[in-house]
This record gives sequence, structure tokens and C-alpha cells, in this order.
Amino acid sequence: MSDSLREMTSHIRDVALLDVYAKTVKTMERLGKKFNTGVNRWNIEIPLTVQEFATVVGTSRESVSRVFSRLKKE
Repeated sequence: MSDSLREMTSHIRDVALLDVYAKTVKTMERLGKKFNTGVNRWNIEIPLTVQEFATVVGTSRESVSRVFSRLKKE
């Protein structure tokens, strides 16, 4: 139970204090740790739309799309 509380507190702190880029990357890292198949660190297959992912991050769809574009370029 304490692990769940710690995780929720961390998530709330991130949503409140971080910028959109950092929130998006942190959310992707969290989902990667939770749903990674073990084959590739960045291979995450979760059936989420960009809008649903933006809701999880706590921002707009357009902002998440911009971050995804920036990450692809990097």
C-alpha cells in the first residue's frame, strides 16, 4: 500500500510541477517500466490514443503531439 501511495504522490507532484516535455517523458518512463516486454527498453505497446495519453499526462493533445515530434527528431 505504501508503494502505491508513493507512486501516486510522485505522479501528482510531477503533474503539478513539471513542464509538458518533462511530464510526457516521465509518463513514458513509468509506462515503460510497467508494460515493458523486456526485449527493448523503448518498445511499449499500449493501445492509447494521443488524446488518452494527454489525459494521463495532464495536458492537451496538441502539446503531447509536439513533444512526440521533438522526441522523434532527437
